Amino acid sequence: GVNAIAGRLIAPSDRRTGSADPLAVVSYRFWKARLGRDYRVLSQTVRLDGQPLRIIGVAAPEFFRDVVGEAPDFWVPRGMLPLFDR
Repeated sequence: GVNAIAGRLIAPSDRRTGSADPLAVVSYRFWKARLGRDYRVLSQTVRLDGQPLRIIGVAAPEFFRDVVGEAPDFWVPRGMLPLFDR
């Protein structure tokens, strides 16, 4: 029920394993603190653990994980998680 404030969130079609287009949604906090609230970051590439990710959206400030107040900086499709399991 929460929308992105810019761009879009991860869609079911993004969740396939081995996506040719690695992507991420960034948290509002990260977007504000590290990306200067710049809407031009959409479609830009960032690196997370050496992996290039195209930013597709910025999560709303009220979007958290399981614990209110604890939001990761990035969300990636589940199929991409093996890239970060080291």
